[in-house]
Amino acid sequence: MGRYETRDVHFCATCQWIKHTGPGEFTCSRLGYRTQPRWKFNCWSPRDRYRPQSDSEKDDLS
Repeated sequence: MGRYETRDVHFCATCQWIKHTGPGEFTCSRLGYRTQPRWKFNCWSPRDRYRPQSDSEKDDLS
């Protein structure tokens, strides 16, 4: 199993669209709304490191 397969990583902090805009302030650059790292939305697009690996990528790591 991959590193993130057993954990729930679906939240804004792991999304490619989150931007840090100031102390304690985050914005979703896709939606244009303020957000928090722990929030979840259906539009979530994970960063590459959180994407599920394909079978061929798993074989390369073994």
